[in-house]
Amino acid sequence: MRQFRPGVMCAVRALIAMAVMLISGTGAMASQWAIDKSASTLGFRAKQEGGAFEGVFENWSAEIVLDPADLSGARIHAVIDLSSAKTGDRARDQALPGNDWFDVKTKTEAEFLAEKIVYADADGTYIATGTLSLRDGVKPVMLPFTLKIDGDTARAAGETVLLRTDFGVGQGAFATDEWVGLNVTVFVDITASR
Repeated sequence: MRQFRPGVMCAVRALIAMAVMLISGTGAMASQWAIDKSASTLGFRAKQEGGAFEGVFENWSAEIVLDPADLSGARIHAVIDLSSAKTGDRARDQALPGNDWFDVKTKTEAEFLAEKIVYADADGTYIATGTLSLRDGVKPVMLPFTLKIDGDTARAAGETVLLRTDFGVGQGAFATDEWVGLNVTVFVDITASR
């Protein structure tokens, strides 16, 4: 039986490990980011009776894989607990989980999945293209965002405008813009590390 020298065995082990990492897509250079929730915000802005208001989702999670040098495997998967929406207005916060708005008794979470992320221009803007599943609707959504990476820390910020009625958010008297605006701006400001 042929004997391998220790140096050859180490090289063989390294090649096997590299092959496993390439096949699994979790190599040492893969950029999977862990979000710092204390320094990150997922929120929304809208108008009610002509006045602007802002809210946040207190409970959400996201898996982000993004390497600016190779966007082919980039992916964002976010899950938002709709019952955690807070705007600072007691009546509004009590109404949002109800049947007319998020209807959390039927569907507790919203989900955004983007598996196409492209570099948009030289100022550091990217566009994540995916689908948003929210209440009654599943629609394509584009999220432009800026990304700044300093060592192993990244900060991403972006926003997109949704037509809430595309998702069935706002039923009955709220299905028009008489009381609450139809356009809702969803914004993210995320700090993460790898």
